[in-house]
Amino acid sequence: MKKDKIITAAVTVGVFLLLLIGYLAVVRPIVNKTEETKPIELIDGEVEGPNGRVLMFPHVERKDIDSIEVHNSTGEYKFTRVTENGETTFMLDGFNGIAYQDEAFAQLVVSAGYTIAMERVTDKATAEDYATYGLDEPQAYWILTGTDKKEYRVNVGDELVSGTGYYAALEGRDCIYVLSSNIKNSILAPAASFIDPIVCVGLTQESYMFVDNFTVLHGDDVFVSVKQCTQEEFVNPDAMAETKLAYPAGYKTDDTFFLTLVSRFISLLGEETVYLGHDEAEFAKYGLDDPYYTIFFQLGENYQFLIYVSEHQEHGCYYPMTNLTGSHTELRGANDKLSRLEYDLTHTMHDKPIMYNITYVDRLTVNTGDEKIKFELNHGTDEDGKATLEVSADNGFEMTNSDVYNFREFYKVLLSVQLDGAADLTDEEKEKLIADDGNLVASVIFRMNDGTVNEYAFYRYSTRRALMTVNGSGEFYVKADWIEKIVSDLDRLQRGLEIDSSSKI
Repeated sequence: MKKDKIITAAVTVGVFLLLLIGYLAVVRPIVNKTEETKPIELIDGEVEGPNGRVLMFPHVERKDIDSIEVHNSTGEYKFTRVTENGETTFMLDGFNGIAYQDEAFAQLVVSAGYTIAMERVTDKATAEDYATYGLDEPQAYWILTGTDKKEYRVNVGDELVSGTGYYAALEGRDCIYVLSSNIKNSILAPAASFIDPIVCVGLTQESYMFVDNFTVLHGDDVFVSVKQCTQEEFVNPDAMAETKLAYPAGYKTDDTFFLTLVSRFISLLGEETVYLGHDEAEFAKYGLDDPYYTIFFQLGENYQFLIYVSEHQEHGCYYPMTNLTGSHTELRGANDKLSRLEYDLTHTMHDKPIMYNITYVDRLTVNTGDEKIKFELNHGTDEDGKATLEVSADNGFEMTNSDVYNFREFYKVLLSVQLDGAADLTDEEKEKLIADDGNLVASVIFRMNDGTVNEYAFYRYSTRRALMTVNGSGEFYVKADWIEKIVSDLDRLQRGLEIDSSSKI
């Protein structure tokens, strides 16, 4: 009995194996062959795509596209083919010349011109079907126009519940398709998402020496304004470029800080472009209806840049807006670039505020409270073409070129005055301090060959500190020791005693 069961089981296994071999050898290849060769049923206008998919219309490549016009929930925009100087490219209508990101635009080209459907839902769509799939009132549509002037308008309806695609329909055909969710980052994206987040295009780090009238406003008030010096104003005649503070006037720019500041703006890139247009309501949304900062500068004679910047945002960024290509572009800026707008004036100016080449000064007036002396500086050249200097004063003091060395040392003492920081005084305290002549330690007035006049005055407000004013206003203090040295060395100069500009007393 047991032997019969074993034989029966063996026969059963053998039959199963024979059937399996037959299926694998004969039946399965026939089934697969049938599936592989099953033709795609295309509707008029459709094109067969890869892997049995359907293209809603023939593939239109970039070289054959004349324009792509997009309407979506964020607005509308249009990229149009243009030819300039023999080169063909695409430009965003209304913003000609503005740079866009090639990768993002390439994705738009693919989405608009290569409409491969994940599936065709129906080829006999009714009004009820359009309403069911959100195509009676599309959330977006695009119009692709080829260089052959053929137009294709595709309407975009609801998103699939799975989030993997969108229902879509080609205008003029009663079919409903499903397109990939890739259109979310192209067709459904705002125009701003295609734009490179740049503020100053075509500028290099070396451009700083050609930047002029660099001005920063805090609100409506000028915070600082820097100008390029003329050749006659150079402290170092061999320098390629030098700058001066136009506001507050009379100070010397900290060229290192200025270089750092300017280089940040002439190469400023944001993280993303968040808005492109001219809508005042949008400006207010980003805190730019009343900009917290304004930056203006010129590059040569032909280019002017104007940048508005929002207040530092709670989420850790600034929003700058530029007049680039005549349009307003708002960007999300990087902190390390724009945070320097919050620095105080001390960082902007050189710690030696008085830096005038003596060659360009024709009158120097020194007032110590007890006496006021007006020095006339007469510049010339000797027979060898070397610069000469003779000095005379209204009190009878005179120095010829041969003995003018001591006066030059006194002049160096004036140039050695050093800013030590911002004076911790209120505006009212400053006004009261300046109004009392008894607080004046010394003042120096420089009149330049071109008639420019700047007055530096020093008012003691503590044992070791004196407020320095330039043309009547001041923000900074200097150590009183330096001003006392000016008074002391003025006396030494008149008595014919040697002056050491490097000594403290």
